[in-house]
Amino acid sequence: MPLTSSFFPARRRVAARAATVTVAAVAAISLTAPLASASPVAVPSAVAVPSADAAQTSRPAPAARVSGEKVVSVPAEGVSGSAVRKDAALDGAVAPEQRQGGAAASTSAPDVAPKDLAVLTPERSAGTFTAAGITWKYTAGVTVVEASIRVREQGKWTAWSDLEVPSVEDSSVRAQGGRDGTEPLLTLGADAVQARVITASGDAPQDVRVDLINGGTAAAPEAGTAASGRTVAHSQPAATRPLSVAGDALRPKGVVTRAQWGAQEKYANPSKVRSQSLKAMYVHHTASSNNYTRAQAAQAVRSFYLYHTRSLDWGDIGYHFLIDKYGTIYEGRKGSMDDLVLGTQAGGFNTSTIGVSMLGNYETAKPSSAGMTALRKVLAWKGYAHGLNAQGTTSLTARVSGTSTSRYKNGTTVKVPVILPHRQTNNTACPGRNIMSKLPALRKNVAADIAAANAKHGVAGSPVRAVVPAAAYSANKPVTVNGVLALKWKRVAYASRYQLMVRESSQQGAWAGTDYWEAGATTTALSTAYTVKAGRTAVVGVRAIDAQGRPGPVTRFTQATRPVGTGKADLAAAKFASVPKLSGTSNNAGWSSKTKGATLTIKRSTGGDILRVLASAPKGASFTVKQGGKSIGTMKFAASKAVQQRNLNLPSRASADIVLTLSSTQPVTVRDLSAARPTFKVASQPFRAAGPSRVSLKATPSNGRYAWNANKEAAKYVVEVDRAAPGKKLSGAWRAQATTTATTITVKQKSKETVRVRVRAVSVFGRGGSPSSYAAVTAR
Repeated sequence: MPLTSSFFPARRRVAARAATVTVAAVAAISLTAPLASASPVAVPSAVAVPSADAAQTSRPAPAARVSGEKVVSVPAEGVSGSAVRKDAALDGAVAPEQRQGGAAASTSAPDVAPKDLAVLTPERSAGTFTAAGITWKYTAGVTVVEASIRVREQGKWTAWSDLEVPSVEDSSVRAQGGRDGTEPLLTLGADAVQARVITASGDAPQDVRVDLINGGTAAAPEAGTAASGRTVAHSQPAATRPLSVAGDALRPKGVVTRAQWGAQEKYANPSKVRSQSLKAMYVHHTASSNNYTRAQAAQAVRSFYLYHTRSLDWGDIGYHFLIDKYGTIYEGRKGSMDDLVLGTQAGGFNTSTIGVSMLGNYETAKPSSAGMTALRKVLAWKGYAHGLNAQGTTSLTARVSGTSTSRYKNGTTVKVPVILPHRQTNNTACPGRNIMSKLPALRKNVAADIAAANAKHGVAGSPVRAVVPAAAYSANKPVTVNGVLALKWKRVAYASRYQLMVRESSQQGAWAGTDYWEAGATTTALSTAYTVKAGRTAVVGVRAIDAQGRPGPVTRFTQATRPVGTGKADLAAAKFASVPKLSGTSNNAGWSSKTKGATLTIKRSTGGDILRVLASAPKGASFTVKQGGKSIGTMKFAASKAVQQRNLNLPSRASADIVLTLSSTQPVTVRDLSAARPTFKVASQPFRAAGPSRVSLKATPSNGRYAWNANKEAAKYVVEVDRAAPGKKLSGAWRAQATTTATTITVKQKSKETVRVRVRAVSVFGRGGSPSSYAAVTAR
């Protein structure tokens, strides 16, 4: 079940909400497998590599025509006197002191008294809905420990469903009015609802609502019609990129696209965050009804999407992929097919992971064979694409702030299986005991699929190489007065466009992690520019993207800090006068004074290691400098009309005010103030060369002539020979015989010498595939 992330974008209310109703109230090639080279293969002119593939994707199925989608928000305030007197009002409720991380700690917990309730609504009739959840405005000091719903289906009330309360870990969300809330309860069609909320203090959060979602109706998507499998046409005889690129050899066919299941993109505000690498893959279930039809499965996906985007303002559906019991795979979060988009599916552990959710409740029901097969396909595809060991382990670091369902504190590094259940890191029963029991076999099967793909299709790798800068860039400038970072790079084979990638931190902010970038604008040009905002520090990079939308690794270019801005939140000036229209400065302004004791204060500066001041002092000037109230040194400016720069090391990188106090009485004009940061290194994402498929050999060689079928993925072939003298056995010591672009070769043999020959293709990226061996031949 999805949980919010530290890094999803600030949630926003989408203007287009007509359906929302508020109810009032190879340079050198090793000859041992696998072959790899840091340098591209030199492809002969007769086998010219095109700048990009001439791709032709299969015609996509038409987008779903959905009708009847609706979101209804019903106010839920106080405790209904009539409702609390009914026997069912407190069924299954757990007292706050028995709660840990939002999950019941004991099934034998004492009964909850009416005084413990923060909210209990009456039983309310409503139009037909397919999902329901509880949301509220974040309220400081109020912690929701239980939020439950029960609904009326076909005239009968269900038992209370204790809904998971995801953690909201991004303070900017709350600052901009984003709402907290539960996961939704899915239903096949209910017409009444009752909600219950228990908090640690007994006080209700502000603006509690019950959101009722109708996912609308549409024809069931046809399995196998989605344009997820690619057919690519290439000019011949040019070598093409191998099918191992981005794991395409295992890309499942028939993935139902967002358009096909009916995602209205006007509600989406997709995350810009891209993980640097994939380390682990989460398995979830939606904990909803298992008695759905094919059409209702797509409706359930739409219900999740509407609730996540319009009720919780997450910007998109939380999962990367969803799978129904019929084995249909649904594209989830936008961009998940080809990129490592940050999801909201495992609170505290969303970076470097993806989440695949099975539609249904697999605590009570057993997953279908079709569903488990589809899950295996998705995990094998992504595991193959990113070189994962499906039976191995990896390390994830928790990123948690505030209330969270994470089992681990912020900053804790946890060793987990590469394929793991949601409950491994979070307080939840997800994905249910009946999927839990199948995970060992699932891991084994996925590992087997990946191994088979490596042998047949070659090692998976990046679709394009890393961008190479066209000029020299320093790792850290460290200050840019005008904020403009101009970037230029060389053309990358197979790239159709390039994307700016950014990491940026505010004057008061701290770097949150080294394992992700934020995706910026794209361009078809070989240059771009990024403007750093006042007081902020930015790290910029570029990546290439091919015609199919598959990105390559990010190349880090440079880093720079722009001087502090003039806003009251950034800088305070006491007894300094503002100097407008001061050319050559970052803010087109400065500050002047000749009053001893006048101060300039950089507010809550965080992470800086060097204070840089630009000033002019015709008769000389000096400042004393304090950081966090502690004196750290002085800055002296010689008598000169020229602009002078002075630097001072900052002993602490913790958040603190930096105060410059004028200790002289001569006039001075301060032009710029900067707290430059040390070089921030985003974890490297090395280029992974994709290998080609195995060579198909022709008939038994004759008279030393060996032939094989042309491999369209081969830029060239490496021929290796193992020889044994008369009367000796082959040793297995393979030696290079030739590197060729031809599909035949003649191997000479001495009398009674035994020879065994093998051939392997080398991809346009310089990686060799698995070898194909001929039977040993002994000369007469």
